[in-house]
Amino acid sequence: MDLTTEVCAEASHTRERLAIDRLMRTEIAFEETSGQTSPLKSLYLAWLSNPKADPDTQIIERPYLHANARESLSFPWIDVSDEWPLDYVLHDHKGITFGDHSGQRVAEYPVWTHARWCAIEYEQCKIEEVPVAHYIDQTIRGVYREYLRLLVPVLSETTAVQKIFYSYRVLTPPQAAP
Repeated sequence: MDLTTEVCAEASHTRERLAIDRLMRTEIAFEETSGQTSPLKSLYLAWLSNPKADPDTQIIERPYLHANARESLSFPWIDVSDEWPLDYVLHDHKGITFGDHSGQRVAEYPVWTHARWCAIEYEQCKIEEVPVAHYIDQTIRGVYREYLRLLVPVLSETTAVQKIFYSYRVLTPPQAAP
């Protein structure tokens, strides 16, 4: 869908917005080949079952793992109630590379370009009120990483989206940039 590339002194990013059906095909293939559960697919299924409920409160049936399998879900989330995307607050954000940012505003990410792109993507999810998926290939402060990320809004009939849950799957673990 949308492909964005940016290079600056402390980071380089390639971010591609993915169609949800493409992401789900990728995650089904991942589950079939790895035998592991896709956190992205789990989050999407929880959102589909009730887009007005927090996915953390859902219990998803997992028949493809084994008969009568049930898994309680827990996902990090973003408080998007502020009008300014850089003031959105991260919750349960353990991070892939730079540690725990729980309780911090997006503007407090250690790398400005990453903060800006995350704020843009979170705002897209909030305004469009649909799940938003990205493939992200980036180098930040000499550390290369590659991952898929899914954002899902908690919908309301009476207010704007106040909360976005997210999940990611690492494709290439953080490592020294080539």
